[in-house]
Amino acid sequence: MNELISTLEKNELQLLSQKKYTDLQNRMDENEKENKPLFDAFTDMDMLFWFIHQRKNISQTKENNARTKYEYERELKQFITNLLQFAPQIDLDIHRNVSDSLLRQIEARHLRRYQEWLTIESPHVLEHGTYSPATLARKTTIIKAFFTFLYTSGYSSFDAAKGLRAATVHADDRPNRDLGPNEVTEILDTLEKVDLRFYTIILTLVTTGLRNEELCQLTLGSIKRDFIQGDYYFEVTGKGNKRRDVPIKAHLLERLAFYREAYLLSELFKGERDEPLFCTRSGKAYKPTYLAQSMSKLFKKTDFPTLDQQSIHITAHTFRHAYAIISHLNKVDVYDIMRSLGHEKIDTTMIYLAKITARSTNAIHSWSSTTLGKHF
Repeated sequence: MNELISTLEKNELQLLSQKKYTDLQNRMDENEKENKPLFDAFTDMDMLFWFIHQRKNISQTKENNARTKYEYERELKQFITNLLQFAPQIDLDIHRNVSDSLLRQIEARHLRRYQEWLTIESPHVLEHGTYSPATLARKTTIIKAFFTFLYTSGYSSFDAAKGLRAATVHADDRPNRDLGPNEVTEILDTLEKVDLRFYTIILTLVTTGLRNEELCQLTLGSIKRDFIQGDYYFEVTGKGNKRRDVPIKAHLLERLAFYREAYLLSELFKGERDEPLFCTRSGKAYKPTYLAQSMSKLFKKTDFPTLDQQSIHITAHTFRHAYAIISHLNKVDVYDIMRSLGHEKIDTTMIYLAKITARSTNAIHSWSSTTLGKHF
């Protein structure tokens, strides 16, 4: 346990080290050869690392990407830190000073108490209010997967994950992210006058449907020429390391070139291929969390005459929803929208379109004025 505590306190938990991975794999092979339990002599740190980085597919491109691994690392690091820091408040009968393992001490009652504390009494809740259902669902899913792994691997003798209650996200729990062409036009008109950088970023998001992470990964080399049709597209690697081509409208290409010129950046087709397309004020590529924070600050300080920011939760992801909504309003087939967004399932795309579809297919739209009286 001392290794785990020391690493977390020093903030040294890191993403994949090939040497570390190879060392753990070799130790597992030796245990198998000697007919020992596969994870014999593994530490809590070893198990944490292996859970995040274990490979399940012969093709490395089909494994979880660095962003997903980072999310798992961050959530589990926060979970373990909370266990150690707030054990008395959570009423955890675990022993921090034992030399072998913290994770082997965790039983179902501990996770149940932790989940209750996280939902009702944690510092975040007391300071900022309750977590959203989606955030609680994400945290629960990761913790449950980790402790299921510890139990099924034989590392822990307790099926602690049974202590977690289901964290379900219903349609009504999702924040309102619906922006139509009028709202998007108002945002772009305003930002074009006050912030060219974010005007260009939002124009890119709303005309491509890119994810926040995908936009942050764009480089000058991501822009490709379609020599058959004569236009340009972004070569994008999305979730699950799946590649897709995203067309760039001519107007967007012009605005990208203007943005690069205005901020004294190298020209679109003359700079280094690995140079970020969008740069922070320090000249570095945006990280998804930093872009999200910067956009949130921008919307808080910018006055949009008619935009109701109290009822619409605007983030970078909002403009991905706007792409789907505007496509739907332009009679684009839902399967084409799904493929354009890089979704694997139509159900995911329909979440984006749920509210506008419900309104547009309401029965009242089929009422005939010729068969009804003047009040209808």
